[in-house]
Amino acid sequence: MSIQSYYCRALHGESDYNICINSDMTVSCNCEDYDGSGHIGDLQEQSFAQVFSGEKAQSFRKMLLQGQLPAPWCKRCPERSAADGKDTDYYLHKYRLPHYGIMVENTALCNLRCLDCRRSELLNTRKRMRMSLGDVELVAKLVLEHDIRTISYFNLGEPFLAPSILDEIKIIRKYNPDLVIITSTNGLLLDTDDKIKAALMMNHIYFSIDGASQESLIKYQVGGNFERSYCNMKNLVQERNRRESPVTIEWKYVVFGHNDSRDEVEVAQDLAHQAGVDLISFWGGAWGGADPERILSKRFPDHPPFQNLGYPSWKGREVDLRIFPYEYIKLLSDKLNLANGVLENIKGDKQTMADIISSKLNEPEISTEEYVKKSFEFFLGRYPEEEALNSYTRALDKQRMTRSQLCIFLVDSEEFKAKSSSNFHFIKPPK
Repeated sequence: MSIQSYYCRALHGESDYNICINSDMTVSCNCEDYDGSGHIGDLQEQSFAQVFSGEKAQSFRKMLLQGQLPAPWCKRCPERSAADGKDTDYYLHKYRLPHYGIMVENTALCNLRCLDCRRSELLNTRKRMRMSLGDVELVAKLVLEHDIRTISYFNLGEPFLAPSILDEIKIIRKYNPDLVIITSTNGLLLDTDDKIKAALMMNHIYFSIDGASQESLIKYQVGGNFERSYCNMKNLVQERNRRESPVTIEWKYVVFGHNDSRDEVEVAQDLAHQAGVDLISFWGGAWGGADPERILSKRFPDHPPFQNLGYPSWKGREVDLRIFPYEYIKLLSDKLNLANGVLENIKGDKQTMADIISSKLNEPEISTEEYVKKSFEFFLGRYPEEEALNSYTRALDKQRMTRSQLCIFLVDSEEFKAKSSSNFHFIKPPK
């Protein structure tokens, strides 16, 4: 019987996630490296390129090709893929440095005590619990040097526990203005102006709130406060809209046996609507403890109430809440000269509507810069300022934003809401 060979997508430079720069500047090959067994190098002693081609990384690649798993977490890691064992040179030497994305753990500290967290083990592993601003600048330069497109600014700690997070994000943006920055937070600490400013400089924020009530949430997220996390999430949406930031805000709801009832899932969706978040997603809970029957959901994702919930995605189930209010649908239908019912029939789905509007604005096909000008004219009745014109043109050209997403951003702006309520004169696109 032949041995199944494997390779690691993260160690081959194909992942957008699972290479992590830890709080002490060590580098791990995965997002669950509590005990340090996934360390492949240290940026205080080596360059990023040296870490990636170093002895530890190469030993992991060799073991995988021989059908061995370097660590227990390899068994469940999504980066492990089947390899052609005959082409060892390709897997050992033809990899490239990560460019799609990496993780950056600005702090290993957390303000919760989740049931399955191995924090005591983690704290014995990290030499430093938080990055300095000098460390962050080194990371920012590294991202620029290697043209990395995305960073997930979180790992095994709570990112907003770092008091300097605004300065950290400013440094990263200074070197990488077009970088996609994603973060995940329990939301408890996102309650100061500096932290709100930092959040609004990112592209996507997950609020991890595992339940629709305090009673449910604390069964897993020990030390959590549902009301505080929910209110901070709702307030960030309001500040996002007021300051016209394009950040996407998503409620991440991890499903366990104690929070998977139809009633609680429906309450969560209603609360998500009320908060004005863009998405609510439902993720299957994992459990490394001795008694999974005690906590894991037996309903998710294949049984009611989940079968008809939103749509399936890599997360589990996802519900997109970005819909246009009815008065916008009527107004935009009139201004676009659309046949009766075209926009109404898609039930306000914001992405589909944005696709239709974007297509009409792009008739006939125009350049990116002209599209930005035309979009501002149509939605806001004015031309964009030069800085905004250059910024959005660059974002579209570099595919950091789609034309449809620009439409969504403009419709979500306070300026559009104010002008649409007074039925101001839109500039119609050509027929």
